[in-house]
Amino acid sequence: MAYIEQEIMFQHEALKQTYSWFAANQAAVRDFMPEAGGGPLLFMGCGSSFMLAGAGAALFAMRTGLKTQAIAGGDYLINPEAYRKLLQDALVVVITRSGKTTEIDLAVDEIRRSSNARILCLHSCSGSAIPAKSDFEIPLDWAFDASVCQTRNITNFYFALVALYALQADDPVLFGQLRQVAEDNESFKLKYRQSLAAIGAGNWRQAVVLADAELSSLASEGALAFNEICIKPGVSYPLLDYRHGPMVLADAATLAIVAVRREALDYQLDLIRDLKQRGARIICLSSLGDIPGADLTVQIPDYPDFAVWGVPLINIAQIVALHKAFADNHDPDHPEGLDPYIVLDQH
Repeated sequence: MAYIEQEIMFQHEALKQTYSWFAANQAAVRDFMPEAGGGPLLFMGCGSSFMLAGAGAALFAMRTGLKTQAIAGGDYLINPEAYRKLLQDALVVVITRSGKTTEIDLAVDEIRRSSNARILCLHSCSGSAIPAKSDFEIPLDWAFDASVCQTRNITNFYFALVALYALQADDPVLFGQLRQVAEDNESFKLKYRQSLAAIGAGNWRQAVVLADAELSSLASEGALAFNEICIKPGVSYPLLDYRHGPMVLADAATLAIVAVRREALDYQLDLIRDLKQRGARIICLSSLGDIPGADLTVQIPDYPDFAVWGVPLINIAQIVALHKAFADNHDPDHPEGLDPYIVLDQH
């Protein structure tokens, strides 16, 4: 079994540990997080972690009175002056698997030198350089991916960002739903792996992940999973926005993963119909019954909070990409041209 296969298929164990960490550290997390109306809440990362930064920024922007923004570590490294005012009185959530990525390491040094911002580090590598420079850390070492491509780590980091919001907002209902999705994760993967594997092995050459609202940035990470794991083009868009140009590329070589909500359902079904007419294969994630036009409807419990859907959504992309790699005789543990983290020559 490939390392990445183990990390995908056993990530439910790590999710339960992540939930337990937040349950045991609720008071400390609440005390550190800013209240609504406080200073800016910024999220920073590189690569997959930047896409998670976007998910965190969107979640808090939609649900709190806080000013939020996602910042790429390399962007800040080149343009620190552009962000100077935004950093005043801010809390910066730095997201890093390795704790060693050069752009983030240097960005944290610059933030310390030039601002009064506090730093929270979400990571999975205790003892590394970046967490040691933070004011508060969320260490998820049990989620660390040995593989180059992040999977288990991504799912747990996203889960942690939603838990961070749930505790900051004092939302026990959402926190309880996180516990439920962690408990459901193993049976979810076992139920749908064979069907997802069959689609993954199919004759498609590009993937698109369509999801709205809190899941929009996470969908970008789902698209990146196709780039990295099976070396296929992957893109993401909000559902209806896909019609505004990108849909001209949809054809019989396209795989679409679509998160379908109950709200404004007819508009979403129209989009799926149009995708089907263009020949695309379609996987729908939904709490509803079978979605018309879908080749596979992955049905989940009716989790009331849409943010929780992010866990099964990213799992779908990971499993399909894994089996596409297998079908193409591509080694997903050793993707050519990729490294687990980036170390730059420092100038």
